[in-house]
Amino acid sequence: MKTPFFLLALIAFTLLAAPAKGAIVYENATTFEGLFNDSKLETGDQLTLAGSERLMTEFSFEYYGNFSLTGDERARVRFYEMNGAPGDNPFATPGTLLYESAAFSINSGYGTVTIEDIAVFLPSNTFTFSVEFTGIGSTESVGLLYYDPPTVGTSDAYFWEKENGVWSAVATDDTGNNFAAQVVAELALFISQVQSVPTGAAVTLSNTTPGRTYTLEYKTDVTQVGWTRGPSVVATGNSVTLIDTTAGSAVFRLYRVEQI
Repeated sequence: MKTPFFLLALIAFTLLAAPAKGAIVYENATTFEGLFNDSKLETGDQLTLAGSERLMTEFSFEYYGNFSLTGDERARVRFYEMNGAPGDNPFATPGTLLYESAAFSINSGYGTVTIEDIAVFLPSNTFTFSVEFTGIGSTESVGLLYYDPPTVGTSDAYFWEKENGVWSAVATDDTGNNFAAQVVAELALFISQVQSVPTGAAVTLSNTTPGRTYTLEYKTDVTQVGWTRGPSVVATGNSVTLIDTTAGSAVFRLYRVEQI
């Protein structure tokens, strides 16, 4: 199956913005191929990330639209884990939904969309982002911009389209079949150790960010409604230890951490 595309007369108008925080683990924003994927289906690209940061904090993509603005034109971004059942091809399709944005307005012409202040944990090195455009007339056009090759991370020479609930791998003969995108991520915060100490329980957090505040919260029973707030600390390095002095001789503690 081949998807229609249109040649764009203009050179790419912008580069994706540099990240405010975190590391760029995928970037494809350098070589614009002069084309966009004209499709009203949910369409996405499967990305393989560089580095070890897997808590996504920012995502950007580029698109082009040619339509009369009525105010109904929208887009929605989704991220999928690559664990879906194989389709026509012998490899996994987009499966578990990891994130779905609210619908947002789009404009005719070139556009860059950046989604900030998110915290999406990516469970593996590979995931698929998709964009679904709505409110576009049958004679109007909109789609993601083709860029290739990626400069950080990699992407295979095909992309995904979802039609009638079924994902299909699609490729054209005239592009690298990759879309403009940037993924910014941080190391995922996690509780690396809990141990008894004379003053209670010592809870060690790994992959903390200097300058951020971490607050320990706990439950004394899995059926407890709400969480009890414990101690807080401002990180000065990539790990911190918080002491839960209320633990005492407790036989059960369920911990979580708030990061601000």
